[in-house]
Amino acid sequence: EEEMRFALDKGIMTSVDSISQLKMFGRINPGGEVAIRLNPGIGAGHHEKVVTAGKKTKFGISPEYLDEVKKVLKECNLKLAGINQHIGSLFMEADPYLQSVQSLLSLANHFDDIRFVDFGGGFGIPYRKQDGQKRLELAEFGKKFSEILNDWSEKYGRKLLFRTEPGRYIVAECGVLLGRVYALKQNY
Repeated sequence: EEEMRFALDKGIMTSVDSISQLKMFGRINPGGEVAIRLNPGIGAGHHEKVVTAGKKTKFGISPEYLDEVKKVLKECNLKLAGINQHIGSLFMEADPYLQSVQSLLSLANHFDDIRFVDFGGGFGIPYRKQDGQKRLELAEFGKKFSEILNDWSEKYGRKLLFRTEPGRYIVAECGVLLGRVYALKQNY
């Protein structure tokens, strides 16, 4: 609650991850604006420990709770500003992400007046490119992503702000880390 109040005091858009957090947010900020993280049912990542959506994760609100979300929003007079997801980290194949985009957009259809949809990030980079690991093909991915967004927007009937968070994909190969070794340790 203290962290939510801090964010509210600073004018930071807050995204909640569960019904209980939504209730808490509504209790401390009735009539306010909030975003929610949904679980699109599809996860991806380079290891199961970094998959943050799908059936085996604790993150996000599952689609079967959308009626409860709407109930809490109404009870607390909250305005839903947007929805978001994060399906995992360092995925190297575009298809799971594109499937999650379609899933999240189908969930967006349940809300009439949101301003944004944030698809999250997790785009992988080839850490083993010397061994022939291929990079995520961004040009083809972008084309398919744009088609999905344009088709959905046409059907939805109004424009929303779409966000994505490419993060590491943009910066990981853009620099060199220089350091100094101060000690060496040898074991076994």
